[in-house]
Amino acid sequence: MKPTVSKVIFTCIVGIFIPFLFIHDPVQKSVHAFAAYSDRMRLQSGNRFIDGDFKEVLNPHDYKIIYNEPDKCKIPDGVFLLVLIHSNPTNEKLRIKQRESCLSLTEFMGRNIVTLFLLGKVKDRVKAERLGMESLKYGDIIMEDFVDSYYNLTLKLIMGMKWASLFCPNAKYILKADDDVFINLEHIVKMLISAPSSNYMAGYVYKYATPYRNPTSKWYVAEKQYPYKYYPPFCRGYAYLISGDLPVRLVNVSMHTPFFMIDDVFMGFLARRVNISPTSKVGFLGPGSDDVSFCTLNMSYAVHLGSNSKRIVEYWREQQENPLHYTCSKVAYYISSLF
Repeated sequence: MKPTVSKVIFTCIVGIFIPFLFIHDPVQKSVHAFAAYSDRMRLQSGNRFIDGDFKEVLNPHDYKIIYNEPDKCKIPDGVFLLVLIHSNPTNEKLRIKQRESCLSLTEFMGRNIVTLFLLGKVKDRVKAERLGMESLKYGDIIMEDFVDSYYNLTLKLIMGMKWASLFCPNAKYILKADDDVFINLEHIVKMLISAPSSNYMAGYVYKYATPYRNPTSKWYVAEKQYPYKYYPPFCRGYAYLISGDLPVRLVNVSMHTPFFMIDDVFMGFLARRVNISPTSKVGFLGPGSDDVSFCTLNMSYAVHLGSNSKRIVEYWREQQENPLHYTCSKVAYYISSLF
């Protein structure tokens, strides 16, 4: 049945009027006020992880550096992007693959890129010696004297932010990522050239996630540890970006924030404390992203590979051998990212 003329006219008027409402200042203010009210309702007042007087030192992070690269950022033209990779000490082969492929880039479009791997110490003497040799060979390992473990990832996060604030304070942007992630540095640099240069945090954002209360879960959090219903918005930890003004501020507030074992949630606490709202950015594909096609890797900023990380060199070479990428559809990519 064909629509009547009156229905067509009505649809057109509505199509024009609704966008007008949303660009009209009073309506915008009402929308923002509602969003702020919803935020306050979810995040209870008195949440000790995001509220506080910043007086008591709760989390001093007074660990000593075992391996350091203090001159890594002393580059005449400055550092555009500092890449900090959280790596398990046992993943030596994966680090080598990353160095040979995704993270081999040190400059793009006249912007300097510095990459470092962040590790905690190991107790095994033989493994410790191997890490020492790896550090000498590649000169890209930062290690502090806390034991490397899944539940110490928050210590590794603070270590990276502390190192950036002390030894790379002029880096314009920092990318934090895991060692099993395909990182499209060229695509990231292109995007960052026009990105905000301050108060910026971007990645795949979880908004108001709830704690896992199942004791069998890897991410189990007891109510006595976090007695609140929601976490503040945070970027999923496999890969996200921050502007270079943030590390020193994040380190400062981290000292007054209770330790929390889930590092990306902890970063969400810190972001809230320095009044940063993480920006959700299409192109950060996390665990469960089964599609690791050529176009997906080419058009994304970062893709968590998981068990496919053993093929990272193969993926990277395919990308380098096809520089024009005519076959990839941006429209199809962005539509698929919605699901």
